[in-house]
Amino acid sequence: MKKLEKIVKKEQNDFDDASGVGSTNVKVVYDKLMRTLGNMKKVTKEHQKVMIDSSNYKSASDESERAIKTNMMKKDMLSKICDTFLNNNFELYHKHETMLDDEKK
Repeated sequence: MKKLEKIVKKEQNDFDDASGVGSTNVKVVYDKLMRTLGNMKKVTKEHQKVMIDSSNYKSASDESERAIKTNMMKKDMLSKICDTFLNNNFELYHKHETMLDDEKK
């Protein structure tokens, strides 16, 4: 982005100089316009690079977000399974205690 801003600023200054009252030389104006067109191509290429990078970051971000959601769902599922096992073990413990009490009686 900084590179893009630097090129645009430089070209704006050059174009302002070329279109001023003192520059009547057609060759100078033509050269500056050609340089401006060349730099516009550079700006366009830089813009395309920035857009591609932005798209790549967006897709990576979306992929990470999907992975997080998937992992959160897995975590919830495992948490529910653990709770079920804990509850079943607790009930089994109570049954075992009851059976031991019955055997003692």
